[in-house]
Amino acid sequence: MRTRRLPFGRAALGIAVVALASTGLIACGDDTDDAASDDTTTTEATAAEVTISDVWARPVEDLTAKDTSAIYMVIKGGDEDDALVGASVPADVATTVEVHETMSADGDMSGDMESSTTTMGGMGEGGSGGGMMKMQPVDSVPVPAGETVELKPGGFHVMLLDVQKELVPGDTIGVTLSFELAGEVTVTAEVREP
Repeated sequence: MRTRRLPFGRAALGIAVVALASTGLIACGDDTDDAASDDTTTTEATAAEVTISDVWARPVEDLTAKDTSAIYMVIKGGDEDDALVGASVPADVATTVEVHETMSADGDMSGDMESSTTTMGGMGEGGSGGGMMKMQPVDSVPVPAGETVELKPGGFHVMLLDVQKELVPGDTIGVTLSFELAGEVTVTAEVREP
């Protein structure tokens, strides 16, 4: 008795027809399935979102006297813990941007920054009564889920070093903030007096 074998081409064609039919059935799902997929994606993106408000920068009206500034803001955490890990501004505004914290010389994070220099004395209102203050770069600023973190004078801030042009009250600066989970968030800082 002879067994008849199908040529390879016909067997492959049969498998391809079955595979295409299965794919077609899956692709013909109702709109509810697609909406569920979209909701899942949106939910994951929403979990990492942060909200940024009250973004402002210190003026620099005389580049010969000062070439630093600072940017402050209020950050509201999303559904998951996150952290501010970096920032940038256009190169024509400042060549170096770092996330900093202001501390007293003895290591306490307190005081009101009146100057954007690395070490300063003579703190004003809310300061440490004439004590020396210093600023230092930090790797990140924690943003706990659902909580508000304020970058403010005398605390955490975004430091602009080597400012390239005068920043007068009323000017605006585009700022890109980098977060561990939320990724890059672009905001606009208004230049204003503290």
